[in-house]
Amino acid sequence: MANDIPLIDLRPFIGGTVDARAAVGAAVDDALTRFGFMVIANHTANEQVLACAAATGRAFFDLDEAAKLAVRTPADGVPRGYLPFGLVSLANTYGGDAPADIKESYAVGPERLGENRWPPALPGLREDLNACYDELDRVAAVLLEVFAVALKLPDDWFHDKFTGHNSTLRVFNYPAQLSEALPGQLRAGAHTDYGAFTVLLVENEAPGGLQVQTSSGGWEDIDAPSGSLVVNVGDLLMMWTNDRWLSNVHRVLNPPAGLVDGRRQSIAFFANPRQEVLIECIESCTGPDRPRLHPPVTAGEHRMSKVRASAPK
Repeated sequence: MANDIPLIDLRPFIGGTVDARAAVGAAVDDALTRFGFMVIANHTANEQVLACAAATGRAFFDLDEAAKLAVRTPADGVPRGYLPFGLVSLANTYGGDAPADIKESYAVGPERLGENRWPPALPGLREDLNACYDELDRVAAVLLEVFAVALKLPDDWFHDKFTGHNSTLRVFNYPAQLSEALPGQLRAGAHTDYGAFTVLLVENEAPGGLQVQTSSGGWEDIDAPSGSLVVNVGDLLMMWTNDRWLSNVHRVLNPPAGLVDGRRQSIAFFANPRQEVLIECIESCTGPDRPRLHPPVTAGEHRMSKVRASAPK
């Protein structure tokens, strides 16, 4: 796999012995310390549900502009619904100064909160994305236990921080690019993720995909085998672990010039603690030779600061 990003089988952890769970935790600790990324197999998510969500998500982006804008994300409200082209430059959240990313997206949160914006023109979207949300939420819950074991914490250490969470499922559409991009413009500029961690369903068929920064400053492709999911550390988990785990810089590359059928799609589950949860160094991640590196901040404060920074300049 590109850049030696580890492929980790979760089957021994789920219902496994204490030793088997510890072995998976150690492998995850190594992957997230060295790369901040891993690819997981046997994660229990229903592949048919994920495939239906991907197909219906693509159908949403095929709607006419008026139908999509009818469920546009409010400028000053909860980030649910359609986010058109031209509104986000992820590179700007990481100290860059780049044009808007070449993508559009559609986001939903937990249905219990009643914040989602569903298009009447595509009634199946609600069922398919809610089902996908539930599947990836279950994967995230397993990962929280894996992370606790990896950090030698009680298995349920993260549980109360995520109880009642408002995590986001976002479908990204990267269209075919038949004209040249502006200087410095990518499908998604170089950035780190704002929340705790991300579970990503990637599409490998179309070129122009996910790349992660190497320790030497170069870029390597991440290819996920069929049926697997990509997982990466976000800023909050890096702060929790006192930089033991790496919230690594990544981007989505443009397709090769002149490619006619270069459309690409991905689905990301951005796992976030509740807004009011205070993110401060886990005791096991500090000591006399490892001082605390970050001041405490609430999950909501950090994420909103990155959202504000993402506006194109």
